[in-house]
Amino acid sequence: MANSTQYQKIVNKRASGSHELLSPSETRGRVRVSYATYTLASAAEGTVINLFEIPKNARLISGELVSDDLSGSTVELDIGYAAHTTAAGVAVVADPDKFLDGGDVSSAGKISFLGSVALGFGAIIDTDDVGFVMTATTVDADATAATTGTITVIVQYVID
Repeated sequence: MANSTQYQKIVNKRASGSHELLSPSETRGRVRVSYATYTLASAAEGTVINLFEIPKNARLISGELVSDDLSGSTVELDIGYAAHTTAAGVAVVADPDKFLDGGDVSSAGKISFLGSVALGFGAIIDTDDVGFVMTATTVDADATAATTGTITVIVQYVID
């Protein structure tokens, strides 16, 4: 029989006589939600929207982008984060499409993101401050039409 990484941590702690629990982001944690809505009014390509702050040490578990039929011929949104500094003092450059690259919002609907480890699922937020700012960036394939409409972004995470 094989053990998950987290279950093996419990086995190891018990073998050493410790009955200490795992971190809340690994077991018995509370799911929290960050929610943002924004109405774009003639937004140009590359418009960056600061959505909300994800707290330090939060573990990302899911995300959804819900949108109107945004105007513009082929409209896409990227979801990422603003520049920040890790707890070790290392500068992290902004990554505007870390979590969603080119989500098609040219028709009304819902797009899930944080769908894989490579796209941020399970990541623990490492910052030197209170957290990092999650962003949305407009991408208009023909770059001739301004983007108009409303978006809503919801991210679930575990923190305590």
